[in-house]
Amino acid sequence: MAANRTTAGWLQEFNLRVAMVRIVVYGLAIAAVVSVVPGIEVDEGNPLVDIVIVGFIYGLLSAYVKPVLALVLMRFVIETYGLVIVLINVAIFLLLAYLSGFITVEGIGSALVGAVLLGLLVFFLEGLLGLTPPVADRGSIEVRD
Repeated sequence: MAANRTTAGWLQEFNLRVAMVRIVVYGLAIAAVVSVVPGIEVDEGNPLVDIVIVGFIYGLLSAYVKPVLALVLMRFVIETYGLVIVLINVAIFLLLAYLSGFITVEGIGSALVGAVLLGLLVFFLEGLLGLTPPVADRGSIEVRD
């Protein structure tokens, strides 16, 4: 489906289906973390709606806040060979719990385990479903014989 030439550049790249699948992936990963890690719980109510809302909030946080934190802390990321990324994930997870109001985290240990598990699950599920964009555009790849 060809994009309209008058549409803004970022809107041409936006794919609603991919966004919905990412929200479902984030929701599933968060539901797995909540069910596995002790000390992380979802509050009473409709858990399905809560998980979808939390998945949406996590998507926004990892799309906008996480890259800014990684850029600001780039020096420390390089000096620690990427271990600061784990701390960024913990900060994003705690911010998610604070902003959503549906998740309660009982301590930094639970947050650390939950953030590491969430990061690994999201990495695995995005790779499995093909949600990670390719490094090179298909049109820019030259095939040599």
